[in-house]
Amino acid sequence: MKRRDFLLALSAAPLASACTNNLSMKTLAVTVNSRLGDSPGFDPDYPDRIPYASMAVRLPNIDRALVILGRAENNTLHWYSADRGALVTRHGRLVSTVGFQEDLRATQFAVPDFLEPGQKYDTSKVYRRQLDLSPGNRFGIPVVSTLVVGAQSELVVGKRRLRLRLLEERAQADLLAWKFVNRFWVDEAGFVWRSEQQTAPGMAPFVMEVMKPYGGA
Repeated sequence: MKRRDFLLALSAAPLASACTNNLSMKTLAVTVNSRLGDSPGFDPDYPDRIPYASMAVRLPNIDRALVILGRAENNTLHWYSADRGALVTRHGRLVSTVGFQEDLRATQFAVPDFLEPGQKYDTSKVYRRQLDLSPGNRFGIPVVSTLVVGAQSELVVGKRRLRLRLLEERAQADLLAWKFVNRFWVDEAGFVWRSEQQTAPGMAPFVMEVMKPYGGA
């Protein structure tokens, strides 16, 4: 996705509050251009200086970049970056992407996601969902997964030192002969601070860390 097309997409999208104030289009565009697209990495102090939520995202072929929360719809959060499109998360899980070599267009859960608030981490349960992928007419791809609950450990996420538990999701999509593992590091409340998530067979995992959570400091 080209920078011009990306900024045009931003201008067409309604922006919701990422903390307490609505983002202005001018502020978001300046942030995207100056902090994400023109230089590798980002100033580690920068997330603390901006009034809206952000995540650090890394793929093997791109530098660690900061993505900005541009829209929030209930539990669905839309994160934007300069040249790489958009990421959509729900309870910490990537449910859609835009602007990558392969995109996850939609996720439909047949049973509640174990990341949803109030869900137990049931290691005996089979979790089922369907994915729409592009390019190609790959719609309603069934994915089944099981959960392995790991021990707690201390991790540094951004400037925070946190005690987090590892949840390892072992998944497969037989129609695509695709097996993959997603990893989520969660706190006692179930909030996902760090994750490694694969969204399509041809994509390496997204490594994501919350720098400033939505609605939090």
